Amino acid sequence: MRTLPNGLRVLFYKRGIAPVFAGAVVVRVGGSDEVTGHTGIAHMFEHMAFKGTSTIGTSDYAREKKLLAELEQIALKSEGATKFVDSPANSKEGSGQSAAEQKARFAAINAELKTLWRPDEFTREYEKRGASGMNATTSAELTSYFVSLPSVSFEFWAAMEAARLGDPVVRQFYQERDVVLEERRMRTDDSGDGRLYEQLLQTAFTTHPYRNPVIGYPQDISRVTATDAIKFRKRFYVPENMVVSVVGNLATEQVFSTIHKYFGRLSAGKVQRNTIPEEPAQTALRQTVVHFPSEPQTFVAFHKPSYPHPDAIPIIVASQILAGGPTSLLYKELVERQRVVISVGASEAPGSAYPNLWTFDFAPRAPHTNAEGLASLKKALSTVMLSDIEHHLEPARRALTAGEMGKLSSNVSVALDLASTEVLLGSWRSSIEQLAELKRVTAKDVFAVIKRYLVESNSSVALLERASVEPLEVKK
Repeated sequence: MRTLPNGLRVLFYKRGIAPVFAGAVVVRVGGSDEVTGHTGIAHMFEHMAFKGTSTIGTSDYAREKKLLAELEQIALKSEGATKFVDSPANSKEGSGQSAAEQKARFAAINAELKTLWRPDEFTREYEKRGASGMNATTSAELTSYFVSLPSVSFEFWAAMEAARLGDPVVRQFYQERDVVLEERRMRTDDSGDGRLYEQLLQTAFTTHPYRNPVIGYPQDISRVTATDAIKFRKRFYVPENMVVSVVGNLATEQVFSTIHKYFGRLSAGKVQRNTIPEEPAQTALRQTVVHFPSEPQTFVAFHKPSYPHPDAIPIIVASQILAGGPTSLLYKELVERQRVVISVGASEAPGSAYPNLWTFDFAPRAPHTNAEGLASLKKALSTVMLSDIEHHLEPARRALTAGEMGKLSSNVSVALDLASTEVLLGSWRSSIEQLAELKRVTAKDVFAVIKRYLVESNSSVALLERASVEPLEVKK
């Protein structure tokens, strides 16, 4: 690893004999860096990062720049609205234009911009060079951009990634905002699972920003402006807040010299992170119910610490023993013996930078109900014995180790793991250290965290109950 003068950390792992590589850029910013009322901006900017630069994605940037500035002035006067209403209430006093005039001018600007834009030019340039798996993700605390390419395209990759970090143009913003609203509708509003998970977080967290969805609330997405996205980028997309990771068949000095050539141009700066409020300790059971026309489902979440807390690795082992597959304790008890549920699983959510949730989920087997499944789950958790854990400890450790080793099959997964660990925990070596800690976990450690955290007063329950659907009346 090397650190550039501007503060950017660069990781390189020479690997493989095929002439290919994977590149990842991970930024330490996500949903937890937003505040209520302004959610979804991190995800919105991820979308913008594919729209190009001042030289990619447009045929005339000088003209485009003027039009985008005028478009933004209209949007700001209209509180970010893109669907203007012909009403005096929607026109700011002193703007010099009625709402109808603003609407007409907004449409005219967009029509001219369409003649200048070269849609998807950024991604097409990658495709011309044999890119595969090009994508990006936004989580509670990370925004990651990644792709695989032939080794001969390494300098191209470095130039393009540095350009979209240092010279992005927030174009097609209001069209893309509608795309995100539709994405939210499909994944959350029209999804029983999505609604249930969102409600679980809002129930379990009362103060911490983990309670907010990464994609944002619809009212916040509808209000966000291109100006908001630009300010957000300037605040968080600074070199000291990013890690670049390269894995593949490349020469070491070629990698570092090329990255210095392009990424070294990024201006240094101090990240202005929010003060994250600490979530108060939970002292009583919380419960919420979501009614939706889909199969019943239950989430049960318990507050827990995140790594590097000493309980974090024993909790991972406990999750594997309890609900890590068809040989796990809960699967054997609830699915096979009692036959009260058809599935049961465990995970941690929604992020890992702050104390988070140890979450269990199940779907009841008809005619059993969520309530019956929940009662069986609670009883099973309270009766786990040290002897049960002893029997499952070594298989759990092997399964978890195998899962970590499985990441090595892909250059992309290695690059993302190295960069994410470095930017979140301060050292890419933490991944290796966690594997070493995994081997030291004892049955007593696992039993202790089960008894410490899986208690009713520390739990939040979210139930998805089937809602009746009125038959559609067809008029003759």
